[in-house]
Amino acid sequence: AISDVCPSEMMPLMGALVAKGTVSMTVAAASESIITTEVTLSQEQRIKATEALIFMIRRRGHGIFIHGPLLLDMMLFSPKQVQGSNGKVSSRHSHMIQSQTHSYFIGLDGDDSDNEVEIEERKIRLNTGGPVFDTEEDDLLRSATISVVCELIAALNPAVIATYCPILVHLATTALRLESSRPVRRAAAFLSSGIYALVEKEITESGSWNGSTTSSMAVALMSADEESLSNVLRQCVSSDDVDIKKNEMSNRAVKGKVRLVDPATQSRCKEALKIRRELEDSGILNAAKLIAASLKRDATNPVVQVVRRALLQCSM
Repeated sequence: AISDVCPSEMMPLMGALVAKGTVSMTVAAASESIITTEVTLSQEQRIKATEALIFMIRRRGHGIFIHGPLLLDMMLFSPKQVQGSNGKVSSRHSHMIQSQTHSYFIGLDGDDSDNEVEIEERKIRLNTGGPVFDTEEDDLLRSATISVVCELIAALNPAVIATYCPILVHLATTALRLESSRPVRRAAAFLSSGIYALVEKEITESGSWNGSTTSSMAVALMSADEESLSNVLRQCVSSDDVDIKKNEMSNRAVKGKVRLVDPATQSRCKEALKIRRELEDSGILNAAKLIAASLKRDATNPVVQVVRRALLQCSM
């Protein structure tokens, strides 16, 4: 409610609370004097602040463009580091997490029937993300920060997000490839889906695709090593990036960490790849790839650079 009345003050304030966990505030004391105090939030409070910020972003809708770049910078470049689980759980505990999560998604009786009601309920369980265990609570804040980025991607203009595309693709790829935290990997998979969906959104809003136009977001995506992202998504779906033999530390997918199969992460990766296939079938990604390659060649061509500088000087 306060953010509806004072968005210019509340949006940056909530962003700072989520990203840094501390904020300096000037308040009026009882003696009518003005004092500056620093407010520090606990990890649980920062998670609640993240939920509030996501709600505020949704409330602002397209109006978030005023604060969008600032919030993106806060979430991507200034989060205060938190101590995560870093995959340091025992084999016995990891097996318990694996079995209980499997029971949650598939059902206690293990019935894998094709009943429409059961399929719909299973889809809901996959989309909600599943249970979070005590050893994973420290990772919730990191995943929540990525969730804020996902909300901003859905709300902001694709041309704005295109400038952040390299760091977003790197974040999603690195998290899926190296993270052992299931909440963080789930958020990274959702981020990947959001990136591809934004390309589709830009094309849809600009009119039907006829091969004569392309998407600035698509060009930025193909210039940001999109191939690595798609390969990581496929590995996640096929479970090639997780641990099968739980008792052999030397055979870990990521050295020193326990990586478990997570149906929620796989479901989100499948959604991202589904959108990618649609973009690929329509020819958007191929066209964007050619444009990205051309831009890369021009950036290293001295003749092109001389001509560009001459044209720039003539226009001044």
